[in-house]
Amino acid sequence: MTHEKKTDGFEALTEEEMSKAFRYYNYVREFYGYLCDSLDLVFEDGCDEFDPAYASAEKEFPPAEGIDENSAAKAKTIDEMSRTVRAYETMQSIIAILDMDGVEKAAQVRGMMQDTHKFALTSIAEWFPIPGIWHEFDDYAYGQLYKYANDAQSAVSLMEPLALESAIHKIFAEQKECLEKFLPQKIETLKKLKAEMENSYKGKIDWSNHLCQRELVDVVTDYAFALDTLDDYDHQRLTLRKCAAVEKFRATYENAMAAIQGLKEKFGGSELFAHEKDESFKSSIGQIYQTFDGAELYPGVEQKAAMLLYLVTKNHSFSDGNKRIAATLFLWFLLNNGILYKDDGSKRIADATLVTMTLMIAESRPEDMEMMVKIVVNLMG
Repeated sequence: MTHEKKTDGFEALTEEEMSKAFRYYNYVREFYGYLCDSLDLVFEDGCDEFDPAYASAEKEFPPAEGIDENSAAKAKTIDEMSRTVRAYETMQSIIAILDMDGVEKAAQVRGMMQDTHKFALTSIAEWFPIPGIWHEFDDYAYGQLYKYANDAQSAVSLMEPLALESAIHKIFAEQKECLEKFLPQKIETLKKLKAEMENSYKGKIDWSNHLCQRELVDVVTDYAFALDTLDDYDHQRLTLRKCAAVEKFRATYENAMAAIQGLKEKFGGSELFAHEKDESFKSSIGQIYQTFDGAELYPGVEQKAAMLLYLVTKNHSFSDGNKRIAATLFLWFLLNNGILYKDDGSKRIADATLVTMTLMIAESRPEDMEMMVKIVVNLMG
């Protein structure tokens, strides 16, 4: 890798890492602030009443003195990495102020919840679905937090404050344990990256003015999987790659419809959205588990997910929203089976890929069903 490629890469990476760290910081700060409000505790942020806008990450970790939009790219990039590390280090301080014993004791001292306490807990529940930082945790922890988040939202809907408090406290305990593992590792990684950046910049002047000209061989190497997949498609040798062996979750008509109902508000609450026209949706769910001579026709999580995306898209079971519903159920099925996100927390399927797959299926011919499923499985990577 040339020096210009590496330093340009540092600039983009640092911007992404700082943006992510600031989002995580703001979420953790608000979570602890509202949790303390619900327990009649004063959050140690220098103000009497917690205000999410009082010291957001952007205000809490401003650029160093002398760094502005006119500064050299090198100086801005190293300063941004320093701010990123400080955000994570401050998060460590925040999560250390309270443990589960402290939460339980504070709840006992507080006694019966008043409206202000219920409001604080409801404010936490409003973040769900999932805060971005949860994607950094392992599949088991993510699954537990996802369950508690659903419990919290149900409690809000049913106006059950004690159930809401219980769910939030479970989220606190699981989240704290995960953060105590994640933050030290993240800080160490970023500090090493910062040191590498500083070494790479030494002796270079105006590196940001150099154009990053990638050689074609580099591009071909980077996109080898995509090009090989296209070659296999052209020569009719595209196969189903090996799928995940263990299924943690089974889709049913009932739990799929429950997931779909949660989409109505997001898409305007139309009476036509997710309104079933016939029995074909129930048939689609059953078909992904179809067997022949005792063997599943679609073994593996990825094949079932691909078939679910295909069937719901093509069968037009609903009066409105078929493609959105199909794409959501595809993600829902992968999420509940623990393979929607990679080990590093990043998306396994990019937004553009999901859109492309869904539209490709919608425009495909019925006789191309098997090929569509193969393509989707291969695009899952």
